[in-house]
Amino acid sequence: MIMERICLLLYFFSLPFFILAQQPEPVPSEIVKVAVYRQGAQVVRSAQAALQEGVQTLRLGPLPYQLDENSIQLKVPEGALLIALSQQVDYLNEGEADSLAAGLKQAQLALQDSIRWLKQQQQVYEAEKEMLARNQELGGNNGLSVEELKRGAELYRSRLMDIAAQTERLQLRGREFKLALVRLSRQLLELNAQTEALPERMAIAVVQAPKPMQARLELSYVIPDAGWEPFYNLRAHSTEAPLMLDYRAHVYQRSGEDWEKVALTLSTGNPNISNAKPELPPYRLTFNNYYAPPPQPAISGATRQLSGLVLDAEANEPLIGASIVLAGTNQGAVTGIDGRFQMEVPVGTARLEVQYIGYESQEVQVSGSNVTITMQGATALLDEIVVTGMRSKSSRKQAPAKPKAMPVAIEKHSTSTTFDIELPYSIPSDNKPYDVQLAQHEVPAVYHLAAVPKRSQYAYLVAGLPDWEQYNLLSGQANLFFKGGYQGKVPLDLSQTGDTLTVSLGRDEGILIKRALAESKSSVPFLGNTRTVEKHWEITVRNTNDYSVELEIEDQYPLAQQDEIKVVQLGHSGAVHNEQTGQLTWRLPLAPRSQETVSLKYAVRYPKKMRLLVD
Repeated sequence: MIMERICLLLYFFSLPFFILAQQPEPVPSEIVKVAVYRQGAQVVRSAQAALQEGVQTLRLGPLPYQLDENSIQLKVPEGALLIALSQQVDYLNEGEADSLAAGLKQAQLALQDSIRWLKQQQQVYEAEKEMLARNQELGGNNGLSVEELKRGAELYRSRLMDIAAQTERLQLRGREFKLALVRLSRQLLELNAQTEALPERMAIAVVQAPKPMQARLELSYVIPDAGWEPFYNLRAHSTEAPLMLDYRAHVYQRSGEDWEKVALTLSTGNPNISNAKPELPPYRLTFNNYYAPPPQPAISGATRQLSGLVLDAEANEPLIGASIVLAGTNQGAVTGIDGRFQMEVPVGTARLEVQYIGYESQEVQVSGSNVTITMQGATALLDEIVVTGMRSKSSRKQAPAKPKAMPVAIEKHSTSTTFDIELPYSIPSDNKPYDVQLAQHEVPAVYHLAAVPKRSQYAYLVAGLPDWEQYNLLSGQANLFFKGGYQGKVPLDLSQTGDTLTVSLGRDEGILIKRALAESKSSVPFLGNTRTVEKHWEITVRNTNDYSVELEIEDQYPLAQQDEIKVVQLGHSGAVHNEQTGQLTWRLPLAPRSQETVSLKYAVRYPKKMRLLVD
């Protein structure tokens, strides 16, 4: 009977190795091209394989675990035939933590032991403090002289002060250990993201060759954990010179494999959104109905913020330095000294793997924005518990220095624009943004000063960029520089449809503006039901510069939204009036150190029984 069990165990132990032995060796490949979309990326690998005459099976990989299974494609050379292409997940490849990770785990255990020991010491002092209080109550003052009472009080006071001092020292030391445990746990989480392995995904190809040949294979697939965001540097050296527009991108990825010196292409397209034309259902009218627009398809890659708390199930106390990892990724967080954590998770239901040395690992499903996780003490040996992450197969290298000018080929398609970076580029799998230059343009600009005194007391230098569509821009943040000085950030909003793109370049401190209420009155006729409110505003502008400027000032008349409200325009001192929006525009030439004043007046009439705030 014992021999049968031993043979059975040997069979099961040898089964994985037997299965692996039946599979062909993976064909080595390297990443040569990557097309990065606004969300997602298509990765192209190149491989050389010696094909034999007839039908054979090839294994290519390892590939990222998080890839779109439907996107895997394989190109074979002319003459060869691709019969079938599938993919396989290898759950037996788990890897081992390196010596550094093992050392960090030992330090983590030591800190946890120290924190527990400090807590026990505090409990001892608290027990002694309670014992002293009980003894004082039991003993009372029976038969004691004044001198004995004095000595007893001094003894109690001295011991209680010593207990308080020792307790405070232990609390401070405990806080230091807890902070150290949090830092060490975060370091261990980051290290495990580089040294541990998720199950490996392999591409399995069945290929037929008419004769023996050396074949160049091209394998491509789409990953979700990558993307790019546009940003700009806008430089104006003077109001007489063109605007220098530096078009750049922040590229990021966390696929689990580094992109080393690849041909990089950035595309404005997005393979994760639906490309199907929407259908228009019949619009049927009934009483008490309302129009509900059909739901829009969700975009893959959208994330949300998750907050959580990890507690000991028995003591109901926070666990410090617990590891929370989003299942199937290397994205994670570590609890702080209060047991709380925050992390980004995909929209919808997220699957979390929660681990803490000395406790049983948990896997939880989370759909809300807050979660409380309780963990049970483990019966397994502490040194057998490993925090898992993702292995990066290639050696991790620092990204190359940012080039001063990156040669880029720009191509416009019917639904997107692509930027082909003509120099090799490297993007590590660390989810950090890497700066890539796309284009530099010298843009003709028309500059003017503009102010909205109702909203701000400053005048702003504004650049108008005509024919901006030719530059293939996208909405994004822009860094502003004027005469070599940094002016801050401004959103570049391309939702406007005009021929001229307006960009605010910052304040002109030499223009002083004041908007003041010159007169305000309210009246109600003795026998009437209508209240009339009159407002008279004055805008005073002073040019303290030693040169002339032209300033555009914007203000407005109020617009009535109900029939009971009437607005009467009483004067606007020569401003251009837009009847549709109520906007007033003045264009004032200002000589050096000169001052001008404009004004607007209006009256608002409405039922006196109604409350209306008139500014």
